Amino acid sequence: MRQIPVDQAALGGLVAVGVRPKMIRPDGGQGEPHQKGNADGLPVWSVEVLRRGDAEEASELLNVSVASSTRPEADGPVTFSGLAGIPWNFNGKSGVAFVAAGVSPASGSGRQGSKPGAEG
Repeated sequence: MRQIPVDQAALGGLVAVGVRPKMIRPDGGQGEPHQKGNADGLPVWSVEVLRRGDAEEASELLNVSVASSTRPEADGPVTFSGLAGIPWNFNGKSGVAFVAAGVSPASGSGRQGSKPGAEG
């Protein structure tokens, strides 16, 4: 699977608006749905983010898949580590799926705790 690194700064500010398990249906869509796992067996989560537009571009919602043993804490401005796009083409439709190694509150969002040794 070809992954293309994505420069998050070029996307502008991303604001997480929801996190939910990434669900799949085995057996060609006939089986019971369950949470998808990655190659290491970690659960995969779908982080829904709002990409803010500007005067020339409309805002849009993006889903970014993140593997984590626990539900990611993503609410408000976020930064993704290892953000990448995966081009896909299926039944005449095409697009880009987004994946990331991790997600954390964006620096300066006021949601991070102080760092050890920081004066405040």
